[in-house]
Amino acid sequence: MTLQQLFGAPPQRPRGPDGASLLGWVVDQSPFPGPFPWAASYRDEAVARIDATAGPGQIAAEMVALGLISRATAEEYLGNGPGETVPARLVRDLFEAEGVLVEFEPKSYTVPPAYGDLANRFATVAGTSCENLELSDDFELSFVHNGQRHEFTPDDQGKYFDLLTVDEIAGALSPPGPRRFVPLGEEAYVLVDPRALDQLVKT
Repeated sequence: MTLQQLFGAPPQRPRGPDGASLLGWVVDQSPFPGPFPWAASYRDEAVARIDATAGPGQIAAEMVALGLISRATAEEYLGNGPGETVPARLVRDLFEAEGVLVEFEPKSYTVPPAYGDLANRFATVAGTSCENLELSDDFELSFVHNGQRHEFTPDDQGKYFDLLTVDEIAGALSPPGPRRFVPLGEEAYVLVDPRALDQLVKT
């Protein structure tokens, strides 16, 4: 089947054996126990693994149809070879290729964690910047964005990021319009229209 034929046809939604959605399974692949509040809407304890017969072309086609990635990104990714076949990794690869993915390690290498660097990464993906960014030794972070000053006081968790504060930073740096930073598991965010992501998540 050619790419033209693939993208010209209505995409078939990849599902698990119990009708589970693609991203519902993706966000459940965390190495950390227990759900975090900010990820609750995209977690499903009963979600099943994706059917292996849902190939990369089908998954990419659905993401294109929902406006989550561009057709050019999908065609370039699929045209470079077979690529990733594991659905969770494939979805992340496609979001990364689109330039809308921010990944981070929950455990930083510094105390306090590098909240400033992470904020700059969110800003870069959003096509904006953080001004007057400051991070004190007592874990207080501040920056100016779009003329507004934002201040955050993460819980002191040693080298570990306070994930609720990370969620607040992502929200503050989300651009105007329908696209927002949405958690994809516990160690990544994707800049998408949440309504389009909801359509992919629906079973």
